[in-house]
Amino acid sequence: MALVRKLPMKKMGLDTFGQLAENLSNSILAKGSESTRIDIIFDVYKKSSIQQMERAQRSSSEEITITIRSDNQKLPVNLDMFWSSMLNKVRLQEYVYKWMLENVVSEKEIIFGGVYGGECRKLLAGTETQITELSSSQEEADDRIMFHINDSVVKHGVKSVLVDSPDTDVLVNLIFHFKKTWQLQKLFVKLGNRRNKKTVPVHLLVDQLDNNLVLCLPAIHALSGCDSTSKVGPKLSGMKSSMDLSLLAGFGVEELSPQMISNAEKFLVSGLKKTDCSTFDEYRWEQYHNSKKELNFNQLVCCSSTLREHIKRAYLQCRMWLQAPTPEVTKPDPCQYGYRATDVGIIPVILPVPSRPDDLPPPCKCPTSCISNKTCICRGMKIKCVVFCGCSKGKKCRNPHN
Repeated sequence: MALVRKLPMKKMGLDTFGQLAENLSNSILAKGSESTRIDIIFDVYKKSSIQQMERAQRSSSEEITITIRSDNQKLPVNLDMFWSSMLNKVRLQEYVYKWMLENVVSEKEIIFGGVYGGECRKLLAGTETQITELSSSQEEADDRIMFHINDSVVKHGVKSVLVDSPDTDVLVNLIFHFKKTWQLQKLFVKLGNRRNKKTVPVHLLVDQLDNNLVLCLPAIHALSGCDSTSKVGPKLSGMKSSMDLSLLAGFGVEELSPQMISNAEKFLVSGLKKTDCSTFDEYRWEQYHNSKKELNFNQLVCCSSTLREHIKRAYLQCRMWLQAPTPEVTKPDPCQYGYRATDVGIIPVILPVPSRPDDLPPPCKCPTSCISNKTCICRGMKIKCVVFCGCSKGKKCRNPHN
């Protein structure tokens, strides 16, 4: 679906659903003209899934629901509202599949993954066949791509694969599984948009990367921010040679433990800035007191309790990626990994504990000693100073309530 959305439909003069399907079909066949097999991978949309909630949050438009009745039916004027509907995406995928089934006659195998809620169909010489061994419980097309590559390599002896996907999640997983899972000679991925399209030789890229970095790449990507997790720090910080990759040992593979969460937090702290801190709470305090400009709490990094929920979500995502080459994935309960169930679906746990009570007064701004009830908020209200006060609750602080 990502490739469909990137089509500049208005500039290409596409007015109807039939024209869209024809243009998309011609584009796919042209890209796969030198291949022995073409795999078209669709997302599977489920209302209660984490992925669907993420899609809904990214959408900035109200949705409209459209039933596609004929090839001559006009495309919607407001495409943003069209893409906001999960049902529209499902209907469009099914329409494109049926259009190609009726209009494409090719002596080349065309595999459709993820149609009709997870089924796989093969189109060859105008004949449709269901491929049961390629049916899968995976929702994301990003993951299903890995499964289809695995099938082509293991069962059919394919030695060279080209993937057309603009998604960084896909690139990360291709790098990891090329090194860890597949016996491929060549693997290419097309990245970027129509104006800045480039083909990356993954097999050559992997040779240039440190082996330990490749094996930790899914964990680094999930922790620092991917499609389903929030961005915590600059992505390149996680690639520094000075990073202690041993802190990510077993992440996404072994059962999540308190020590693994602590190690992941330490890894993320070390990627933010040169610091001796080992937790986000410590770094938050350091950031507040060492800043050259006055900061409010909203400008600080998140607290450790919030970050640990993020780490749980990153672990869950990483675990799903590592299972991607298999048809049936084991998905743990998201509510045990940084999510909670609501009436509208599964949503992330952002703030498990309040960062500060609503009625808590602001910290005092005394430079050192807190000597007056009039100038020191804390002393005047007969409460203790804290490390976020101007005095940092240091030895020179004279607040008698400490």
